[in-house]
Amino acid sequence: MKIVLALDSFFPSIEGPVVVLHNFATIMSKTNDVQVFVPSQTEKIDLEEKEKRNVNYPIYYVKSRYESVSKYYSASIFPDRAIKKFFKENDYDIVHLHSPFFISSHLTKQAKAKNIPIIFTFHTKFKDEFIRVTHSKFLTRILMKFIMRNINRSDYVYTVSEGAKRVLIEYGYKKNIKVIRNGTDLICPENIEERKKEIDDKYVLKGQENVFLFVGRMVVTKNLKLAFDALKIVKERGIDFKFLVVGDGADLDKFKEMARECGVDDKTIFVGAIHDRDYLMSFYLRSDLFLFPSTFDTASLVPIESATFSLPTLLVKDSPTSEIIIDERNGYAEIESSEAWANKIISIVNNKEHHEEVRRLCRKEVYRTWEDVVKEMVEEYRCILDEWKK
Repeated sequence: MKIVLALDSFFPSIEGPVVVLHNFATIMSKTNDVQVFVPSQTEKIDLEEKEKRNVNYPIYYVKSRYESVSKYYSASIFPDRAIKKFFKENDYDIVHLHSPFFISSHLTKQAKAKNIPIIFTFHTKFKDEFIRVTHSKFLTRILMKFIMRNINRSDYVYTVSEGAKRVLIEYGYKKNIKVIRNGTDLICPENIEERKKEIDDKYVLKGQENVFLFVGRMVVTKNLKLAFDALKIVKERGIDFKFLVVGDGADLDKFKEMARECGVDDKTIFVGAIHDRDYLMSFYLRSDLFLFPSTFDTASLVPIESATFSLPTLLVKDSPTSEIIIDERNGYAEIESSEAWANKIISIVNNKEHHEEVRRLCRKEVYRTWEDVVKEMVEEYRCILDEWKK
């Protein structure tokens, strides 16, 4: 098959949709003709990232400019004549879009002109993100109208969770939606004890029990306040712990202040962003429990990543990401309350035998590879093409 994959973001960003696109392209290109479209982030950055990530698929870098408000490189609102020329000279079977912005608009126009089926995967609660970035309900309404027009022009729509599906329906989408869940590219290494020691030595954690972990962007939508408020109670009840916070973002200083206000700054280590995924594995291996208080994410990748290392996640009950676990079996879920989260954490650390069983089942039942995901998606492509030709 000849497949186009597109996203209005790319490395060095390591947000979920970028990881999804990269793994789709990497795996699909082994047996298919894949072409990726992403915004250019200057020729220098594009080349550096391509080499750093060992990219093995062709990329068309769409002319873009840096937007100071969103802090993203965005393709121009005006059609790129070079994209039109590219589609005129090349034939494709599928166009699969992973975002609903200007690259989506340009590729949709070309796909419609050549009668190529268009697939869209919904990853993000855009309305919440628009409000966070613009602080304007008026601008949010305009942006929502724009992205929904692009999504509605797609022929087939997928989401990454049932929760994401409900959100898209709330946005006004009325056609059929299918769910294909995310996976991970991480594989548990053999030198586990060596990697644990690496983290122990760097962060002075030798002999430390109850090491908790968060990995993600430092933005308020990640709801880290819930974790800090809960850990304040855990500390007050005499439980010793360390909380490793991995990531960077616009609200990092706010989170540091939250930790101070809650009196857990002495228990919290802000590690910063880690772009080396091999090194990131060491943090998962050294930790005892992954804390993921976000209700914003439609299907976060990190609980699946943590399951690679038999590290269960505590999530907010009934959040979209919590769909992948069963409470007290292969993970944990609790209502969005600092008191309830504190009680849950204390129960977990006081029942280590049960926690070991949860760790075992977490690896067995939550872990899912990108190869599994891509196999499912490619089968969908085949069904779509069979239907399209009728």
